[in-house]
Amino acid sequence: VLARCLGKAADPAAALRSYEDRRYDRTALVVNQSWQLGKVFGLEGRLWCGLRDRLLRAAGGYVVRQTEELIGAEV
Repeated sequence: VLARCLGKAADPAAALRSYEDRRYDRTALVVNQSWQLGKVFGLEGRLWCGLRDRLLRAAGGYVVRQTEELIGAEV
């Protein structure tokens, strides 16, 4: 995405602004998902950890698909 923005713009500063505009939403999504997962993985106590582990096992396929979409997505 950065290479395309730089290739299309004569002004490097404008190209970087364009890149920033195009990537902002996806970057915000990654940050928010990381923050949420950090909270889940940071749970303490037998009850909370047991619940977390059961939920992750049940949603394992979904989590993998979401991660693959996030990593493979290009904007």
